Amino acid sequence: MENQNESLIKQYVKRRAKRRLFLWLFGTSAGLITILITVFVTLFLILAAGSIDNSDSDSSSGGEAFTGEYSEGLPIYKEIKGRGPFSDEIAQYA
Repeated sequence: MENQNESLIKQYVKRRAKRRLFLWLFGTSAGLITILITVFVTLFLILAAGSIDNSDSDSSSGGEAFTGEYSEGLPIYKEIKGRGPFSDEIAQYA
C-alpha cells in the first residue's frame, strides 16, 4: 500500500514537472516570439513610413522640382510682406 502511494506521488510529481517544463518552454517562448514579431513589425512600419520616395520630390504647388540650384521659374508670393531690414521683394522670394 505504501509502495503504491509512493508510486502515485512520484507519477504526480513527474507529471507536474513535465507540465511546468512544457508551459515554461512554450509559454515563454511563444510570448517572446510574439513580442519580437510585434517589435519588428512596429520598427518596419516606422521605417517604411519615414522613408522618402524620390518620385514625390516635385513641388506640390505646381512649380519646378527643387534641385538646390537657383532658377528663374521659382514662384513669387505677392501677399508676403517683408519686416525690418527685409524688403517685400526679398521676403516674397524667401
